[in-house]
Amino acid sequence: MVIKLLLVIQGEPMGIEERKLREKEERHALIIENAKKLIIEHGVDYLTMQTLAEISELSKATLYLYFENKDAILMEILENAASDFVNFARSRIPGGSSGLQSLHALWMSYLKLFGESQDIIVLTGIKNYIDPQFPLGSEEGGSRFGSAMGEMLALIVEVLRKGVSDGSLEKIPDPERLAYTIIMIATSIIDSETRLPRLQRDPRKISLAIRETFEILLRGLAAEGSDRSLLTLTAL
Repeated sequence: MVIKLLLVIQGEPMGIEERKLREKEERHALIIENAKKLIIEHGVDYLTMQTLAEISELSKATLYLYFENKDAILMEILENAASDFVNFARSRIPGGSSGLQSLHALWMSYLKLFGESQDIIVLTGIKNYIDPQFPLGSEEGGSRFGSAMGEMLALIVEVLRKGVSDGSLEKIPDPERLAYTIIMIATSIIDSETRLPRLQRDPRKISLAIRETFEILLRGLAAEGSDRSLLTLTAL
């Protein structure tokens, strides 16, 4: 009986600590989700610590216990969105596929994620807020920013080099520079639309513009005699 009582007493603090940890994690996730909602609805500039605290029903002091400033929140969202996209895209690139097949799968992944999630819009907004010149030589965003966006760039470069190596893509003098250009084009298309109030945005128009741009790039990069079905991106 004494042993049982001791186990209960010793076990109770663990239960309390676990509950506190879970509540902290849930509150952290809530803050991130509310920040993303504000960005989608109003843009990154509208997001402030005060506004975020209010919609999260927290005091500003409590919010600062989780994040030291707005940039810390944006960086976490950016890192998660970039990592999720890379993992999603890699999961959809078939093993043993050619560079052209991989590029087709990569861009279909981008379109699918854009159609099913707001993360691409959020990622674009944050990128343009932190460092609008990226990836064209600016380092304003710092190492964490460069690392997060670098994951996406590295995947594109990897696919381009694979295509050049296996002959499914034309020779590309500078795959890294082309990857930079692709990032700039894709984010510019989204940014031009997301500057409009949300009710005036047309996701189908954005998706069509991205798809047509990627198809032009596919046709320009594909080696002569390539499978024509890989030069078209199916509308989602």
